[in-house]
Amino acid sequence: MKINKKFRDMALGNNQSFHIVAWVERNNSVIVGINGASTRPQFRRKFKDGTECFVSHAEMDAVAKLGKDIRPTDVLHVMRFMKNGTVSMAKPCEYCQLYLKKKGIRHVRYSGWQGEWNKMIIG
Repeated sequence: MKINKKFRDMALGNNQSFHIVAWVERNNSVIVGINGASTRPQFRRKFKDGTECFVSHAEMDAVAKLGKDIRPTDVLHVMRFMKNGTVSMAKPCEYCQLYLKKKGIRHVRYSGWQGEWNKMIIG
């Protein structure tokens, strides 16, 4: 798996316990998102115990930056880094999957436990 050093540095520099970066490539541009402490009302998640969370995950951040310009051919890539910079599992959580489906993202590639790429079709 090829690792983009800039993306790795962005993920590792997010001051969070999880270091995740997500991106969509389009022609000669890339839309990138990282997980962070910023909260947004559109990222509301309600848990079974009644608590709520509004923190953005990398997938949500990248897709939010696309706005309404989501295309059927878009592929969201998600990669997780451990503190030492190695790649690990980055499968989108159930809340991200629901958000991606709602926004029209159907194709996801995410890093696996051994740094391999895995594919997911949403919807």
